[in-house]
Amino acid sequence: MSHWKWSAVILLTGALQAQIQEQRLVGGYVLDSRSGTLRSVRGIPGAARLGDPVPFPQVIAHAAVRNGRAVVISAEEPPLVSVLRQLDAPSPDLIPILSSIGPVSRVYLNALATTALLYSTVTESFQFVTGLDGRPELSSPIPASNLQGKFLGAAVAESWGCALLTSFDDEAGYLQHVCAGSGQVGLIARLPGVHPAAVAWFQKDQDALIVDEAANELLVLPGFLSGAAPVSLARATSGLDYPVALLPLTSTAIAVMNRGSASLVIVDIGQPGQSRRIELPETPTRLDVLDGSGALACTSIGPDPLLLVDPRRDYAAFYVPMN
Repeated sequence: MSHWKWSAVILLTGALQAQIQEQRLVGGYVLDSRSGTLRSVRGIPGAARLGDPVPFPQVIAHAAVRNGRAVVISAEEPPLVSVLRQLDAPSPDLIPILSSIGPVSRVYLNALATTALLYSTVTESFQFVTGLDGRPELSSPIPASNLQGKFLGAAVAESWGCALLTSFDDEAGYLQHVCAGSGQVGLIARLPGVHPAAVAWFQKDQDALIVDEAANELLVLPGFLSGAAPVSLARATSGLDYPVALLPLTSTAIAVMNRGSASLVIVDIGQPGQSRRIELPETPTRLDVLDGSGALACTSIGPDPLLLVDPRRDYAAFYVPMN
């Protein structure tokens, strides 16, 4: 066989192996509420499937998953908090977290899965867990009564053990911050008339993003610790329709989830005034990124299958069969 034919065979074989490998890639982990287990998403868009459950001794009620690690809350009473590491291993590392704030109801996990903020709706208290990639340590409890207004949501920084907190009262919304070391809550901004439905860090933890569900608006507070005024990035004219979640995708692109319609809006600050509305087959109920694939999870597994949107394939939407 000639040299060029052998080269063609080698290239074809390599391409087939790459395709097979791609189909075996784990595209992230999601909570299957039917069984209370974590399951991997395997395959490629349009041909994805759910993998076997990740071994865990309790039924899981809530899970935050990033970077191959998960912080889970069990469904038993009182609920137990655990860290799962090496999710793709036959026996993942399991580390119990003995929180001192009472029953934990929410977990906010940073993108690197190194720090989490726990919240209890029963005791209305927060607690940081740092060192999730090594030796987890708990901060002192932080009462939510230290906040101005009623607590709404949080986002944990990637590069330092701090969190942004949103809250509101009858007159205004508030953006505040708290760090694991001091536990002191600091006011960043009082936003009259704003109802901050969601918050996120942006530009390497330098800026803060907020969606205002009352005004259908996406706001950024550039260099927020400097006291800069919020700047509008997108409004209803950009396609925002009761926005309740947001997720930075790149250094310039931000995904916003609409609850008023079955859609996402992609805002690119690199192209001011430009946005793209992605129509979905059903109204999204969540907005999370799956590690490995970068796909956006827009629903949860339960009565209906998982709906994913793939930014790498022109934001195509597809379902993952409920096997």
